[in-house]
Amino acid sequence: QIGTVHMLGRLLGTSNKWCIGGPKTSNIPAKIRPRPRNIFNLLSVGALVGGFVWSISREEPVPFLDRTRTAIFSPESEAWIGETIAKMVLFTNQNQVVDVNDPIVHHINEIGNHLCTANGLPPHRFFLIQDPVPNAFALPGRTVFINTGILPVFANQSGAAMIIGHEIGHALAGHNYDSLYFMLPLSLLAKLFFGSQASVVVDYFLAWPKSRQHEFEADRIGFHLLSGACFDINEAEKVFKRLAEITGEQESDSASTHPTWEKRLAQINELQKTQPIQDLACACGRLNYNWKGYNYLSKVNLQTYTFPTITTEQIEHAFAPSLQATPEVMA
Repeated sequence: QIGTVHMLGRLLGTSNKWCIGGPKTSNIPAKIRPRPRNIFNLLSVGALVGGFVWSISREEPVPFLDRTRTAIFSPESEAWIGETIAKMVLFTNQNQVVDVNDPIVHHINEIGNHLCTANGLPPHRFFLIQDPVPNAFALPGRTVFINTGILPVFANQSGAAMIIGHEIGHALAGHNYDSLYFMLPLSLLAKLFFGSQASVVVDYFLAWPKSRQHEFEADRIGFHLLSGACFDINEAEKVFKRLAEITGEQESDSASTHPTWEKRLAQINELQKTQPIQDLACACGRLNYNWKGYNYLSKVNLQTYTFPTITTEQIEHAFAPSLQATPEVMA
């Protein structure tokens, strides 16, 4: 996302034809002739500031956070954008996407959609990609992609729910659109004042701190979703410790898009103090709901497991307008 911002900044500000000498046919002396590049940049910033003022009236609360998010698009537009991007990802990487009828995919959908329905959220689509990198991401329009490389971090259904909840948290908080709403205008301003050094300034002082804030927020939302669905909240801390073992601990996060695991664990430990409240709400029983499956993830040998690939028909079926992408439909 930040790379796109930088590319836009370069396109807006560094074209060779906008030199101080200007067109040779001009009769205006070069010293007093306005510089089109700066005028274009200022007009762009003005337009973005105008968009900012317009968007103030489109604020909506973010679940579990004491702040609002800017609704740049309507829910229908967000869904269309997310589904369009999701289809591009699926068709481009079709040979790596796992068949939706695979038991692991079915189990992930079951966990994820219980997480959603228990917290009053609409059903989501969950796709598994054969990629060893321990990663996952959510798109607008209720679609979540999970790499097979993060399955060992899940370990069990509560661990899976924490990771899935974190990704859903990014979408609920509108993090996908912060690059448009927050980063793009500031990147253009930085381009005006810092020129070629703008990317360094934007990354270190704006983009990376904002990204770290996003991770803290997604962790918090994910934890509340985990608790609200009566999963084991003690598993949240274990998930982050497993991730720290795989990725390694960093001494500082000042030059990183993610906070240190130590800081993230500190927030989780603080949130875990709400366990008595969860015990009361869940009648002191973990997973106190009509669980239709079993803890499939902990019983699978992922090193020898063979993943079948998704078909074109399954992709189209998952995004059919009349269908909800619940596990029952997708299976």
